Amino acid sequence: ARQGDGQEEMERRTRPLRAMHTVRRRYVAALRLCMIGRLCNFATAAISGRCQQLGENDALLIIDIQNSFMVERPVSGIPQYNLTGELTPNGTIPTGNLPVPRSNEVVPVLNSWFELRAAHGTAAAVFATLDYHPPKHCSFCLANEGGIEPFHGDGRISFCLRGIDTVDNFNDSHRCMDRISQRDYSTNAYFQFAEHGVAGTFGSRFDPFLDIPHDATVFKLGVNETADVYSAFDGGRLSLAPVGEHDTQPNSHDALADSSVTLSSELERRGVTRLFVMGLATDYTVGRTTEDALGINDKNQDFKLAKGQVILVESASRAIIDARAETVRNLVASVATPTLEGKVLTSRDPADAMAELCANTCDTVDDCGSPRRYCSKHATFEWGVCTECRFVDGLGQVCAGHGVCNVDGGCDCDTGYSGVDCSDATGLVLILTFSIGGALVLVGLAAVAAARYFRRRFAHVLLLKATNAPPELSLEPGLKHHLFLSH
Repeated sequence: ARQGDGQEEMERRTRPLRAMHTVRRRYVAALRLCMIGRLCNFATAAISGRCQQLGENDALLIIDIQNSFMVERPVSGIPQYNLTGELTPNGTIPTGNLPVPRSNEVVPVLNSWFELRAAHGTAAAVFATLDYHPPKHCSFCLANEGGIEPFHGDGRISFCLRGIDTVDNFNDSHRCMDRISQRDYSTNAYFQFAEHGVAGTFGSRFDPFLDIPHDATVFKLGVNETADVYSAFDGGRLSLAPVGEHDTQPNSHDALADSSVTLSSELERRGVTRLFVMGLATDYTVGRTTEDALGINDKNQDFKLAKGQVILVESASRAIIDARAETVRNLVASVATPTLEGKVLTSRDPADAMAELCANTCDTVDDCGSPRRYCSKHATFEWGVCTECRFVDGLGQVCAGHGVCNVDGGCDCDTGYSGVDCSDATGLVLILTFSIGGALVLVGLAAVAAARYFRRRFAHVLLLKATNAPPELSLEPGLKHHLFLSH
């Protein structure tokens, strides 16, 4: 208990410093993006603060970070579970049966994403998948059980893959019978693999240095012997195992929820609009999961995210074959609709990656840093997007130089100017005409008033002398002419 109190006290004391460090990193990241031209305008490095926060509508999806897919790597730090009996004679963690090149590089990056999520209040959801197969799963080559040549008499071709090396034959009769496997087999594109992710083995466990959060939701893939799973959306089963025991169940069917609970239903239930996909391998489950979420997987289009962004985090993913991964990246980045878009992030540091994702976003028009741009409302998110005003002429003048961009990208014209682009000066002419006319009227009125004043000033005044007799009228004294008008 004292140790827990000490950790809480340390957390409390260091929170302001970490927050300040996070802010500094955001501005440095934004400035870096500005300097390499990733932002739309060099006048500013401001980005929406809300966009850069991992919130309740965000989810991290971690794909298959398991020992079966990892290369040999040293023991560094404190592992999440006991490694006794699992290390090589050199004291390293052994290579898995189906290693992905440079897979050891992704674990520190993934842990950094978990740290960023914690710094933002842990509101974002974390999902993780495990390839969790029975011992004789249909995706395994089983070449030692009488496999046949990969070239078939009817022209079909199959492959057995071990890393990036193929073997000559495998047990063709033991292939998977799910619809995607059958389609691939009929089009000469079917793959089987070395044994991997067998339930209850060291290979099926998370990497021992992956700091998977305790509140992560885990889905297990490929738990049925006769069907393979190519995407986290297709056939994954929710694990009901206790925290820390998702990857230790001895049988692939142990502690699973009903099949009606899917990744799609969980994302919908949580209202996820930004899905960050990362893990192993980009050209297989990671890529196909991302394509499924975007609705662009030509083999499976049943699991499209309703709206928002699907983000492939390249720095936290690795591929078996890089050329295939490049195809996935280009495909994801090509998706851009009013309600759903694909993004690819390359920055290694998560704070930099969030700045990369949020480049050109805004909370207010001040974030856009130019009178030529306005903060337009995003169709899905609470922040906006800095957008060029619709009316900018060849000289770079907004609204013909006689107005400003409004919140809809149109023009609010200066007094006297009108039209959609403030180029109509008819109002100004009318104003000038009325102004000149008004001035002339004022001059005329002033002249009349002056004339009256001077007439009064120099007029002769009749004097009335009241007596008992009839009144006597006379001019002012000193006047020589007497003229009386009477009625």
